[in-house]
Parts: sequence; C-alpha cells; structure tokens
Amino acid sequence: MKTWEGQGGSMMALKKALCFLIAVGVLLVARTGASAAAVITLAGTGFSATGTALANDTIDGNWTVTNSTSGNGANAYVVGNGSADSGYPTWETNTASNGFVGSSWLSETPSTISTPGVAGYSFNLTFSLAGYNLSDPITLNGSWCIDDTGTIALNGNVIASGSGIYSLSALTTNNLSYFRQNLNTLTITMTASDNLIDGVRFQGTINATAPEARTPTLLLGTAILGLLYSRRRSVAAL
Repeated sequence: MKTWEGQGGSMMALKKALCFLIAVGVLLVARTGASAAAVITLAGTGFSATGTALANDTIDGNWTVTNSTSGNGANAYVVGNGSADSGYPTWETNTASNGFVGSSWLSETPSTISTPGVAGYSFNLTFSLAGYNLSDPITLNGSWCIDDTGTIALNGNVIASGSGIYSLSALTTNNLSYFRQNLNTLTITMTASDNLIDGVRFQGTINATAPEARTPTLLLGTAILGLLYSRRRSVAAL
C-alpha cells in the first residue's frame, strides 16, 4: 500500500505531465489553422488529361473550343511550329513534355487544314481552387502566344491582349477579384485573324495558400492525456 507521501509525489508528477501535454495540445490545435504556400501547375496547351505531351494533330485533353465555325466542334488540336503562315515569323518551337512541362501550339483545326473558322472563337481551360484560401494573396503567372489577334482572360477578366505574338510572352495577375473559390475558366479568344493557319499557346502556374494538413500528433497527444487522466484517478483511489 502506497504512503500518502508516495501518492502525493506521484500525483504531482502526473499533474506536471498533464499541464505539459495540455500546453502542447493547445499549440497543435493552433497549428491546424495555419496555412502553407502552394504552387498549382495549370494544364498548358498540348497535353492529355493526365499530363502526357501530345503529338501533332492530336486533340488536346484539357482545352476546348467554343463558338467555332470550323466544323470540328469543341476539339482543340495540337499543331507544330511549322504551321505558321508563310512569310511571317516562325512560331516558337513546341516544348511540351510529360508532366505538364512546357506547352505546344493549338488550333481549332488540324495542321493538315490551313483554313480555320472565322475569328470570335475561344480556347478554354477550367480548373478548381477548392480548398485554397482566397483571402490570402494569390497570383497567376504564365506565358502565352497568339496568331493572329486576341485576348486571354480569367473568369471574363482580361489579363493580356496582343497580336502576332509568335514567341512566349509573360503575363501575370494577382487581382483577388478575378479568382473564384471553385470552378475557374481561363479563356483565349481569337478576336481577329486572316483565317489562315491561326493558333494559340499557354503555360503557367498559380501561387496560392492552402490550409495545412491536420497533424496526427494532436490525436496522439489527446490519447496520452486520456491515459494519464485515468492513471491519476487510479493513484488517487489507492
């Protein structure tokens, strides 16, 4: 049978241990509300849905065409840099490689067809920002090309425009009002063209903030607290 003095010493040690673990638990709870920086790689032009670089005249797996008059529906085709108009600067060489690295040119018609539809059609990419904190700074960084003339917009907000951009040109926006929590749409619209071998290109990333994953250490600390509390009651009962 334990003496009162022995019980007092054990209970004091348990009390100190409980106070320590409670403090750790509070810190861990606070940590679960912390955020972590994240870089989201967007699907550039010229890839399958899983990120495989596509060959010329293959239908892109992520970008679709709207308002097309070419007769190819929503299909966007990968085309080579050799498809550029004769007598004009050559398109920058395709660089797409597996894993959404780089990009390739797209057209609303395969490279074997030199006459695309009438200007006014768009290439569209949809992506989600679900789970990211849009109250913190967020930035889209990328580069694009267009032959002939057009704009690139995020959810209807134009972030760049130009004509005869045959080599990748940088673009960026950090306007929070342009981003949506869930579904977002990046759109390249052909506003004017010569209806002869036209194309677009894009590659880019988004720097955002995501909630940090809950640490399992918190659950372990909770279990230890419960165990020590039960132990304390047993000692007190002796």
